[in-house]
Amino acid sequence: MPGGHIGFGETIFTAAKRESLEEVGLDVKPIGVFGMNENVPKDPTRKHYILFHIICSADSTDVKIDGKELVEYAWLSQEESMNLLHASAYKEIIREYANQSKKGKIEWVFTPSP
Repeated sequence: MPGGHIGFGETIFTAAKRESLEEVGLDVKPIGVFGMNENVPKDPTRKHYILFHIICSADSTDVKIDGKELVEYAWLSQEESMNLLHASAYKEIIREYANQSKKGKIEWVFTPSP
């Protein structure tokens, strides 16, 4: 799951495209924001993060990792990813997206402007 900071002048969708290209070499098309959550630190010296979970499509699965931020990758099933992820927020997002996908109706938080 590529991710990163939003640069000055970027939308969350252009940032998702840039981060995906930088980190995994995939040119993606953002479909919509599926979920959001935040990480509010107890330590006042740490940053408060708001996380946007953006679902994207890609024409290729030919991943090219940069070797800096990521050193390996794997395509995983939902079950396999649940065993690797430690953050409950990520697990919940994956679980809910899978459930809604099975029903054939995704409830987007919001989608890119045309």
